[in-house]
Order: sequence, then structure tokens, then C-alpha cells
Amino acid sequence: WSDPDFFRKVLDQIATEPDPKSKNFFFDVVAYHLYVNPYNILNVGQGARSEMAKRGISKQVWINETNVPVFDDTNVSDSPFCPGWQGTMDEQASFVIQAGALAIAGGVDRLFSFQLYDDSVGYREYYGMVRNDGTLRPVFTAYQVAATYLVDPLGASRVELEGGAVDSISFISAKIGKVTVLWNNSTTQKTASVTASTPTAQLIDKGGNVQNITAQNNRFSISLPGKARYEIPGCTSRYSDQPGSPYILVERVNTELSSQVNQLPTVTTQNPFTVSWSRLDKMGGSVTYDVQYRAGRDGQWVDWLTDTTQTSAQFGLAQGGRAYYFRSQARMGNTAEPYPDGDGDTSTTVKIVLSGRVLDNKSRPVNQ
Repeated sequence: WSDPDFFRKVLDQIATEPDPKSKNFFFDVVAYHLYVNPYNILNVGQGARSEMAKRGISKQVWINETNVPVFDDTNVSDSPFCPGWQGTMDEQASFVIQAGALAIAGGVDRLFSFQLYDDSVGYREYYGMVRNDGTLRPVFTAYQVAATYLVDPLGASRVELEGGAVDSISFISAKIGKVTVLWNNSTTQKTASVTASTPTAQLIDKGGNVQNITAQNNRFSISLPGKARYEIPGCTSRYSDQPGSPYILVERVNTELSSQVNQLPTVTTQNPFTVSWSRLDKMGGSVTYDVQYRAGRDGQWVDWLTDTTQTSAQFGLAQGGRAYYFRSQARMGNTAEPYPDGDGDTSTTVKIVLSGRVLDNKSRPVNQ
């Protein structure tokens, strides 16, 4: 915290070395220790990736220490006490899920919670998922919930709802479906309205309790508690700095990416001609497309467009009298659907069109 520009300065120094790329840029992973405020994980993850991208560097980002210690655990000798930068045990459980969701949104590759048990880290620094006597804090179960549902993320997106009071982070999990993590940053309860991808869904709290809910008018309504207010004898009353309790919405959508090149006419007289393609799955999230073509049935498949967000384009590589075959694949992050086998999705033959006049043997036009 004493030098927020430290990583940028390191990257600038690396750039002054002879041929740093051949030396793997002198580091393997960017690692941070970030505590108390879960939004630091989002900001640092995005910032580190941005600074590396400016210099053509691609490395993983790890948060190898994060947590918020607790002040309200009566099972330890000097607690409860007036909180400074600590939180409640309930908020510590919330933190591990919020940290995981914000890590996904921020492009963080690995997240480590500090720590398994209290040990004796420092004065009133009770970080453990497990107390030193072996009993569990609520964060232990919340960690299991995060490890169950915040997995294999693709196409993460973050939006603010209810005038910015509610944070919503969505992604596709190949194992689960569409996962949306929501919580409330305000001091009053809010009801978030979320567009439904499926008629029904599961709503999971940090304790692992599952509730089946039904969409109304294609939307789910989710009630989210606000921040806690600390009312502790002998301490100043105030609202917590931590967000309200998170909930996880799971929609069991088809998790197989799917697309196709739309049907072309059997024969076309247009050259160039328009080719369009569509997404078929209902996973949500943003995708890009790769589109290939093949000239003639015996030709080889050739890349035409790669990693494009377009859904149509003019194909100007055709020769008259030949058949052209097309196929597409949708791509989300590092995951792509397989190309279809055989002749692809569709084909068209470009007709040879002749124009001119027909003359008789005396060069007189013949009406046709």
C-alpha cells in the first residue's frame, strides 16, 4: 500500500533489460496479499492484467492471501471487542464467496484463503476457518459452498443493479450451468430483479441451504439484506464496511456452446454474397465466432473469420461455377465448440452469369 505503482515500475524496469521475452520476463506469476475489502481483488486483478497487456505479457494473477479476521467470536479469550478493520463471523463467511466472485470478474486465476486455523498470527487477528481448539467457524462451510459453485468459470460479466446498490457477477460453469452471485452494498434491504434464463432455479446461501425458486414474467426476484450495523456495548455504533450477505443463483442451462452458419440458397448469382451465422445455445454470456469455408467438396477447410463478434459478413473469395461450404464454431474464453464434420452447416454454388448480345451472321441483334 505504500507504493501502489510498484508493479508498474517493476514492469517498466523489466522492459529496459535486453530481450526480456527470452527470459520469460523474469517472473512466473503475479501474486498479491489483499485483506478486508473484497473489491481490492477485483481492482488489482484487472489492473495487473491491464499493465501486463500493455507490454505484451500474459501471466497468471494469484491472490495468495485474503480474508477478514473476526471480532465477535465468544469462543476465543479476548472476544468480542470493538471492531477496527475486522468483521463478524457471519461477514467472514460472506467474504470468502464475495472474494471468489470478484476474483472471477477480475481475471484472477488462483485464490488462497488465509488461513486454515488461527495459530497466533497477531493481536486479535482471528483469521481461521477453524479455531485453534478444532471447532469450525461459519466460514468453513462458506468455503465449501464457494468451492462447489464458483468453479470452471467462462464469460464472466459484472453488472450493478438497484441503482448501483446491488452487485451481480454472472458466469457459465461447464459443470453447473449459469451461476450468478449477488449481494447488497447498501444499508437497507434490496430486492434484485434478474433476467431468467430458465423457468426455475436454485438459490443457495453461504450456509449451503438450497431454495428452489420460480421466475415470474421471465425474471427472478431475490431479496438481499443490507450491511450489518454494529451495536456493541462500549463501542461506537456504526454500519459495517463489509457488504451484505451473498446469494448464489444457479440456472441449469445447457452448457454446450453451439452455433451454425445459416442456410444459404442452393445457387446464388451474387458474388460477393452474404453469409450469416447464429448462436443456438442458451448459456448466456458473450461469445465470439470462428468461421471456415471450403471450395468444392474435395477442398480443404480454410479459416475465413476468427474470434469475431460479427454474425454476418460478405464472402468475396468465390469463383463462378464452384460450390462453397461453410461451418462455424462459437468460442467463450478458452472453450470452443467443435466444428461439425462432413460438409459443414450449409453450402451454395456460385452460378456463372454471362451478359452481352446475340448477333446473327450480319451482326444484327437477335431478340431473346
